[in-house]
Amino acid sequence: MMRRAAALIVTAAAFAAVFSTNSAQAATPTPAKGGVSIAVNDGSSVSHGGVIPNVSTQLSNGVLSFWANPNGNGTYSPNIQYQKTGGGTINAEFYYVADGGQNWDLGGFTQSSGQTRSYQWPARSNPYNCNIYGGLSVVGQGDFLTPQVWAC
Repeated sequence: MMRRAAALIVTAAAFAAVFSTNSAQAATPTPAKGGVSIAVNDGSSVSHGGVIPNVSTQLSNGVLSFWANPNGNGTYSPNIQYQKTGGGTINAEFYYVADGGQNWDLGGFTQSSGQTRSYQWPARSNPYNCNIYGGLSVVGQGDFLTPQVWAC
């Protein structure tokens, strides 16, 4: 069973830095020690708006994609996908970050180059600020986050 990271603790200052930005560029989360980190300026592409807001991040051995389907009734359905294009076999698990907490999928998986894995969470109540991030936790490598998407 995969060891999960401790609950994400966000200070008021870090929370403001993560979820309030006036620029077109996605904010970079600053998690507590042992949390997750993200680099959105290196190969990332961000697409906001439209029916299905989505983001994709180019990692060294694949593409991590995350999108939210706004259901129009105060709920959304988060979706994540990792298309592995190189490197060795990994043991990993998906999660997403909303309202300062991590929401994990139903269990870890093994993935080899050339395979695509995905997960869709059931409908959730809209997060209070509408911003969510997708995450991939890889045993022995750490965590990788996507840029934020608008879930509402």
